[in-house]
Amino acid sequence: MLINGGGFGPSDNTNLLNSVTYGPSGYGYTASCSVVTHRQIRCNSVAGFGSDLKWTVTVGGQSSAVSTSVAHYAVAAILAITPADVLTDGGTLITITGSHFALSASDVTAFVLWAEVETKLVIAESQTVTNTDTDEVVHLVKVVIPAGSGSIPVRVRLQSGDGRVVVSDPFTFTYKAPVIARVVAAISYQGADPYLSLSITGTSFGKNAVAYARCVFSSLTL
Repeated sequence: MLINGGGFGPSDNTNLLNSVTYGPSGYGYTASCSVVTHRQIRCNSVAGFGSDLKWTVTVGGQSSAVSTSVAHYAVAAILAITPADVLTDGGTLITITGSHFALSASDVTAFVLWAEVETKLVIAESQTVTNTDTDEVVHLVKVVIPAGSGSIPVRVRLQSGDGRVVVSDPFTFTYKAPVIARVVAAISYQGADPYLSLSITGTSFGKNAVAYARCVFSSLTL
């Protein structure tokens, strides 16, 4: 990125450029920069997140006023979750693929928010991968998911050391639908009244793989 202004010093003496910082108040992140002309500086940003980030340039020990111009990091986004669906009993390790998770930033902590109650899942493993064909950088994070059912929203939450927070848009994840594997019926009595007790075994019933049903009849012929 380019910063335009004045009084940046000659391009052949970068030592005069002490620092270029940016953040909500003009400080927080330090960019890697070089002087192009005394009116322009070229900078590379560091890993981070946030919006409305202001700039401060320090040359020869003198700092500029905080800029009115601002910059923004791209917003964190979830692109995919694998496996696409899992059993409802939880405990499965899943991989969330996304972008702009700021994984390499030293002062940023990332969490995964699971469902509307926003259960905070600690990331067990993270990785940054670059597509050699497109130069696109994606982030991979792995978490162990809790028990659940149906379709739920999943978000990534980033928090900086100074308390700033950003949350990605929701990505819909769907648990596997219930599957019945076996039904066992038995006739029992409550007093003189017979009833049919069913034991249903299968998957995606919740934390347990067995469901029970009790059918009461007004009359039953044995």
